[in-house]
Amino acid sequence: QGQAWFTPIQVGGKTYKLLVDTGSSDTWIATKGFKCFDESGIVPQADCAFGPLYDPRRELEPINNVNFNIFYGDGAFLRGSYGMARVTLVGITVKQQIALASEAGWIGDDISSGILGLSYPSITFAFKGTNYSADTPENQRPYNPIFTTMYTQYKIPPVFSLAINRPSIPPNSAPEGYLALGGHAPVSTTGKWAKTDIEFPVGDSYYINGSLPYPQLQNYITTPDALLYTLTPPNLPPIWQPLNTTLPTPSSLPPSPSKLPFQVYIDSLVTRSWLPPSTADQIASLFNPPAIWNDTIYGYSVPCDAVVPQLAVKIGGVILPWDRRDLIMPEFPNGGGCVSGVNNGQGYQPYTLGATFMRSNLVVYDDGAAEIRIKRRGNY
Repeated sequence: QGQAWFTPIQVGGKTYKLLVDTGSSDTWIATKGFKCFDESGIVPQADCAFGPLYDPRRELEPINNVNFNIFYGDGAFLRGSYGMARVTLVGITVKQQIALASEAGWIGDDISSGILGLSYPSITFAFKGTNYSADTPENQRPYNPIFTTMYTQYKIPPVFSLAINRPSIPPNSAPEGYLALGGHAPVSTTGKWAKTDIEFPVGDSYYINGSLPYPQLQNYITTPDALLYTLTPPNLPPIWQPLNTTLPTPSSLPPSPSKLPFQVYIDSLVTRSWLPPSTADQIASLFNPPAIWNDTIYGYSVPCDAVVPQLAVKIGGVILPWDRRDLIMPEFPNGGGCVSGVNNGQGYQPYTLGATFMRSNLVVYDDGAAEIRIKRRGNY
């Protein structure tokens, strides 16, 4: 249903589908014999709903006295160990440190076996020792994630791009998107490039403060110029107006007349886009009929045939209109109704431009230039 995207990798002669994540850095695979957890404790493996499980053989060199221990923003967690193995991604093979998940609090899709993390070494969740309760920032043992390994070994230029598509109809009748290592995904685009610096996260609470020198780039974070909407009829040139971006808590950013008062992740594994409460509430009110907050699904319920507002994000001086089709989506999982593609991020900064934003654009992550470039895909 266009909730997440995975790509195949090869390890030990077998292929595993991993979720593509620009918001984390570890590449991990659930292993044969792992323990699945929910709020009550250990439950059957099937409850975690992984795809094929990895059974390490001679291709894996265990890394002793280092553990894997990660928690995600939605409450999911993985624990385990690390090893070195030859890993092939889009035809490029490197010897790579990977995480082996032996404990999982996870709700999967019965297809993917783990995550392909594409962000920076500073947020790899490797720690000294085997005692998870002793894992502190001071004990972090950062390493190069797979994308960093590839470009530091000169296998590719230090750039990758993502063009994630809406679900094909009928299912699997067309590519669901492209991950391009070293260049641009093969999709049509229109308009100007929006260019913006990859930024250090602002505020000490955003840092892991591990063993690398301070500060470090951690995620693909930037500060947009504006969030916009228009009420202009579609047949006329849009007159853009700013959305309400009042924050529930003080901003950590210095005041700027040309930038928003908050940073955002551009994160492929976050399905909806999470924005300040004032912004998300205003967007909900612009649907016709208006979207209504629903505690049960923690989102804004809206009729699937509602009239969707026209929104845009301004980045680097370029206005990127949001395709209306990406602002309304089915409830997950299998709720039968629809929800707004923009959700209430409460006071949790940085906020996120997730897959509902990325589907309207080609996004280029350029580590070499420390820059993100975004270009509209138009109609497809």
